[in-house]
Amino acid sequence: MRHKNWKKWLLIRAYIVLCVGAGHAFIPSAHASGLQHDAAASATMVSSQLPPQLQPQSQPESQPKLQSQLQPLVRAPIDCGDLASLQNGARHYLQSCIACHSASHVSYARLQDIGITPEDLRAWLPDNPPQAGATLLSPLDVQQGAEWFGIAPPDLSLITRARATNEYSGSDYVYSYLRGFYRDPTTRTGWNNTVAPGTLMPHVLSALQMDASDTPPNEGQAQNPKDGQLSPAEYDKALADITHFMQWMAEPGRQARKKTAGWVCLFLVAFSFAAWRLHASYWKDVE
Repeated sequence: MRHKNWKKWLLIRAYIVLCVGAGHAFIPSAHASGLQHDAAASATMVSSQLPPQLQPQSQPESQPKLQSQLQPLVRAPIDCGDLASLQNGARHYLQSCIACHSASHVSYARLQDIGITPEDLRAWLPDNPPQAGATLLSPLDVQQGAEWFGIAPPDLSLITRARATNEYSGSDYVYSYLRGFYRDPTTRTGWNNTVAPGTLMPHVLSALQMDASDTPPNEGQAQNPKDGQLSPAEYDKALADITHFMQWMAEPGRQARKKTAGWVCLFLVAFSFAAWRLHASYWKDVE
């Protein structure tokens, strides 16, 4: 009886070790916890002129009165297998968002994983082509950004993971935030947001949506520009693509890890069956 218990525990321990080892194949590794810029690394980027909507504005003497009303988040319409969406989101991010927001945990070389070539980067960033081995760093100096906006623009590498809750994903927050801008002359930047009332960020995508609403948008409805460069559906799709890209930045290996997980589970099932039959065959004559 004691001999049989020894065999059973040995098999159980071997199975546990294999499960733990296989689990590490698709469990994401922990990123650095900080989301702030590396000021020294930012200096390596060539400074470029900010678009007009990002130029500093004079700060009002008194604290602005918030006119927005907090609204529920909207589910982000993201298809993780849509490569074209990722590429379009990367283009918008590099042409608009990176003027202020770095993504220092993501390198330009990693963008090749989603089909973005060096030629694409040179076309999107003709005045500031990325150098070999560079990460997605903003040309905006941290201290200068803090002076202009009241706070240094945060690094967005892990924003979708940092904003995740039990009810909504971080992608839902980012998508709802991008859709929530409306004009508010009482604020520092002239814009307000239904998700983050009193936000210090201006509406950097207003060039795509040239006539944003003067009132907060209704829940589940995109704002409707009168003479924007994009139709309402196209504008909403662009916001979803940007959100998709920011979700990818937080976990670039997510899709590959999901595919690996299926094969790992299949291997564990096959190994368990083989170990069970080997155990029965090897110890069949031992009492």
